Parts: sequence; structure tokens; C-alpha cells
Amino acid sequence: MKLKRRDDGFEIELRDGLTIGRVAASDLTIADSSVSRKHAKIRADGGAFVLCDLDSANGTTCNGLREKEMPLHGGDTVVFGRVVFDALAEQIEAKATVIDAAPFDRALIDEPAPSAPPSAAAYQPTAADEERARLRREAVSGRRSSGLGDLSQQTPLIRFLIYTFALAFLAAVIFGVRWMAHTVSGG
Repeated sequence: MKLKRRDDGFEIELRDGLTIGRVAASDLTIADSSVSRKHAKIRADGGAFVLCDLDSANGTTCNGLREKEMPLHGGDTVVFGRVVFDALAEQIEAKATVIDAAPFDRALIDEPAPSAPPSAAAYQPTAADEERARLRREAVSGRRSSGLGDLSQQTPLIRFLIYTFALAFLAAVIFGVRWMAHTVSGG
């Protein structure tokens, strides 16, 4: 099974432990601000693949559903942040078997004529088709994440600096209020 990015056609073969994120150390690096540094990973479960969200800020959806773990099937629409991928199932090529037609009646071996394709008017979109269309509209809408995103996705040094700055700011506000109160009271 593969994931194919919609906007540029990039394809990647899925395997157990495949990591997806914005950092260059990821197996599938997506340079988009809506994708967390460590966004998701792929886990093999028997013969199938499971998409696991790693508590990303903007989430991971499969056919519009946002879950912690989601099984992947061919034809699924997968969105990391706002970057859209299609899951492509591997197609097994049918091996042609050569049959000596001499001892058989040729009519028994020949394939029947293919039936006419259904008309476009008879086509009714399924719920999955409508969900894919909604995801396409949402992907091109331009919504982006803002700020630092999920702090748990930041490095320990960045988290330390953010918490230190927040505590220093809080202490400055408290000190300023006390100083103003002292100045106003004339003491």
C-alpha cells in the first residue's frame, strides 16, 4: 500500500514504523506549518496498516474521521493537518495463462463482451465521495495553524524557555501591581 500526495503526486510505500512529520528526521517529511513535528506513524497489524496520530496539533483524519488509530484501506483519503494524501492499494497483476485452444471449443475460452458502462446520469455519489469532496474543499481553503502549536511536540529546551518566560511575565505583573498599589496608597 502507498500514500500519494494530492498536490504534487509524491508517493511513499507504507511499512511498519513509518514516521510522518515536519522534522527532517521523519520518514515522510511534510514541510507545512499545519503538520506537527511528530505528527503520525504507521503500524502494521497483520496484513493491514493502521494510521496512528501522535497527538498532533491539527490532527490526522482518514475519510473525515479523526481518531487516535485508524485502519487504512485502498481509496481512503488521509489528511495530515491540511495536507491531503490518497491511500493506494497494491494492484495484483493477473498472470496470463496460455491455453492450447486446439482441443477445446474456441467459444468456451473467449471472454464475453464487456457490458456498457453505466451512464453518468445513473451515478449516485456515495458518502465517501462526498467526504472526499469536502476534504478537497477544506484542503484548499488555506486554514493554517497559528502560534507554537502543541507544546508537547516542542523540544525540552523550547518548552523550558516558554515556561520560564511565562513565569517571569507573571512575576513582573504581580510585582507591578504591588508597586502601583504601594505608590497609590502613598506608602
